Amino acid sequence: MKSLILAFTGLSGVVLAFAWNAYPVLPNDSVFYSVPIVEVAAGHGLVNPVCMAVRNNDSQSRFIMFPPLESVVMGHILRFFTPDAAGLFKLYGVVTVLKLALAGWLFYRRRS
Repeated sequence: MKSLILAFTGLSGVVLAFAWNAYPVLPNDSVFYSVPIVEVAAGHGLVNPVCMAVRNNDSQSRFIMFPPLESVVMGHILRFFTPDAAGLFKLYGVVTVLKLALAGWLFYRRRS
């Protein structure tokens, strides 16, 4: 049990240190979903002005690639940080720590 808590704390510390200082590397398709999260947080709506592949043909650059629920929810949560790329990385770090906590809790429950 102590080793599980120690592992979780260590991994969480590394993830948050990278999120606040070094910016973790995003996956290749992050341009499809990261930009709309920042745009929602900045109050511009669900748009993606960066990637032409995910825009519709009108002048509004509306986001049409992924289901928008994640972008809208994460965009509203991002308002608690700064609505820019640095805030997005911090949000990804916090979400990763929450995933680690859930995985640790599941492993702990499995051992009990």
